[in-house]
Amino acid sequence: MKNRSVPVDTVLPHIVYKNLPAAIEWLNKAFGFREHYRYGEQSGAQMHLDNAYIMVRSARAGDATAKPGAEQTASLTVFVEDVDAHFRQANA
Repeated sequence: MKNRSVPVDTVLPHIVYKNLPAAIEWLNKAFGFREHYRYGEQSGAQMHLDNAYIMVRSARAGDATAKPGAEQTASLTVFVEDVDAHFRQANA
């Protein structure tokens, strides 16, 4: 299965915000990120600045990211062409 939303040689940061609409507006005004697409009612969005993409989403109830002083407010998705070859190389 191919993901055509970002190039396959990309690391895609996922950043969690308490106020997603305000975060999208701030990322746009402060850094020039543009919304590529939005998913869910207010769940999240993919944004880009030239060829740099980020995913932003709202903190979810019960999520460790929703707690004040949360230690985990971001994660990464790493796109690779062949996951099995990547796994073999990592374990060689």
